[in-house]
Amino acid sequence: MKWTLAQLRKTKCPFTFSFDIDLSEDLVGFEDILDTDLCHVEGVCNSTGYDDYLFDLHIVVPLKLQCAITLNPVSYQIDTQAQEFFTLDSTNEDANIIEGQTIDLREVIITNIILAKPMKVVQEGHEDDFKSASDTKEDEPKINPAFASLKNLLK
Repeated sequence: MKWTLAQLRKTKCPFTFSFDIDLSEDLVGFEDILDTDLCHVEGVCNSTGYDDYLFDLHIVVPLKLQCAITLNPVSYQIDTQAQEFFTLDSTNEDANIIEGQTIDLREVIITNIILAKPMKVVQEGHEDDFKSASDTKEDEPKINPAFASLKNLLK
């Protein structure tokens, strides 16, 4: 998950890697994440220039999310692909800038998990409750009953 630039310069690219990482300290408590198991990451690293590296990642992590209706735990598995580019060139806005002499994938893995996480999950059997709650018409203006009599004065 961490490589120094010296290690990467000596390694013949492309190379593959696979590791498990515990992200529970980083993810649990974030928004509606209640718990997580080990995150499994597989990938390929390609060198695209001197100290420029492209990582193709496959991230799989089981999460326990909070149901939007019942607040009960709901199992949800994130299975996502990501491509991350690392460089020393600070003018490249689309790249991850290499801080110091080490590439650490931990932060980009966490970011990709958060991006892949759904905004809301609903416990099985409560899908209809969620649909009926979200089908309320908000386009109709609601008039406060205390001011209903004033409505005729504006005409």
